Amino acid sequence: MRRTLIAIAAAALALVPLGGFADEYPQQATVGAGPSSRDWLALFTLQGRWAVQVGDGCPWIASGMGMNVMLTAPVDEDGAALVVPDSAEFGAGESCPITAHIWQSAEPCGTHDGVCDVAYDT
Repeated sequence: MRRTLIAIAAAALALVPLGGFADEYPQQATVGAGPSSRDWLALFTLQGRWAVQVGDGCPWIASGMGMNVMLTAPVDEDGAALVVPDSAEFGAGESCPITAHIWQSAEPCGTHDGVCDVAYDT
């Protein structure tokens, strides 16, 4: 009986998707123009969608153009920031603190190979 329970538990664990990867930071996310205001950006993450504001002095992210960014921590955590990837043509390495956030939806970002990618987001 005990072996049967162990076998069932092992099989169940094998069927459960590994959710831990979605919680690892930094992680790639995408940003776009906020739907109702130029002061807000749409942020698409593996965990869902947010409306966010970033600190002053962040022209490449605050522009609202659709782009891939790195999210340093969960959006609602103190110290979370968006960083322009080093591979970007403009603003590479620019780091912008998230100063305000509003949860929008649990619908995750569009992904390519399991990573948020603006080319696949709708």
